[in-house]
Amino acid sequence: MKQLMKMNAVFLVLFILISLTIARLGYSQPLERPNIKTPAPLNHILILSADQKEIFVTILQEQHEKKENIRLSYQASREAESAEMDALHQDTLVRLQSVLTEAQITQFDELSKRPPPPRPSDKNWQGMGSIPATF
Repeated sequence: MKQLMKMNAVFLVLFILISLTIARLGYSQPLERPNIKTPAPLNHILILSADQKEIFVTILQEQHEKKENIRLSYQASREAESAEMDALHQDTLVRLQSVLTEAQITQFDELSKRPPPPRPSDKNWQGMGSIPATF
């Protein structure tokens, strides 16, 4: 009987160690974002043609790179960062006028004024819901 209890204890300890090891391995790998060519919700909502999509993505990628540079250069001054971000947004709208229709530009401008969706780390995050993914 004692031998059976010792074996059960050994198996329990092994099970716990293996479970913790597997759990640790799962969390140690950084999450990789898929290589998304177009912001899926914008592509779906604006209903971009193939030509529009290519130029639209290029413009938004350039904007993203410039935003990161602005954020890095204005870490101490949020007001200056905000003013430059607004100027960049206006520049982006001007550039998109040659690609998008007036209705698409209006819709894009309204969408860009919305607060960003919560991140997965937020306690209320529920994923993308019913927004179809278009790549």
